[in-house]
Amino acid sequence: MPRGVRAHAALVTSVVAVAALTGCVPSPRTTYETDAGETVTVDWADYPGHARMDADTVLAAPSAEDMESYAAEVLGSIEEQLSAEFDLRWEDDAGFGPLVTPFDENGYGGGSLYAGYNSVMRQSTTVPDRPQDWHRLVDIVSAVAKSYGLGGVVIDNFNPEMPDELAESFGTSDPDEQWNWQGGAHSEHEFLYVGITDVRRDASGEAAKMSRRGVMRPQFIAIAYNATALPDAHRQEFIERLRPFEGLERPEATHSD
Repeated sequence: MPRGVRAHAALVTSVVAVAALTGCVPSPRTTYETDAGETVTVDWADYPGHARMDADTVLAAPSAEDMESYAAEVLGSIEEQLSAEFDLRWEDDAGFGPLVTPFDENGYGGGSLYAGYNSVMRQSTTVPDRPQDWHRLVDIVSAVAKSYGLGGVVIDNFNPEMPDELAESFGTSDPDEQWNWQGGAHSEHEFLYVGITDVRRDASGEAAKMSRRGVMRPQFIAIAYNATALPDAHRQEFIERLRPFEGLERPEATHSD
């Protein structure tokens, strides 16, 4: 519970009736009583973070200004281990970042002080040939991701609920015969992307045609790191604006973003 809020105080979520009349989606409000007997109502449109992320998690993460060096560390660890295992070489593709973009809103119709960080996408110039090597590659990336507090890598191609879609895209529902894998690992505020491509595995030849047109390299592993971060310039304002919401359960998001 927030500082000074009674443990037994009831939390009441309400909406503003006038917003319904205008056709706008209302932001949720929470009312609580402090130990001093004061009734406090907070409007979640004023929340400085985001409905889908724990503020303490973002506060404890690297700032937006430090994200580039942190992403380089994470991706560098992956590169180092994959290179040692499969004798890979890597090159930058600066067309994919890095980018730091302020959030448009907080999920409740108000503004957020967060920013989104998107790293440069790193790409190898070759990939291992055997299907078992692709599985081993995923295991290595998963281990690195977990060491940095993310979950294990989940590859979309392994989804048992999508056999028809996968067969349509790749000519087969068997991941071991598909020419492209994509997926990643995530935590509440970050996502590590991994993709593996080898057009030689596409029996239709369509992937090879795309490669010859310059759409993509014929063989490569791609990795990138994205995260939600707090800029240093907004940190003190964030902490001050967060105080009325500390300890309260965040409502579900009411606005898309």
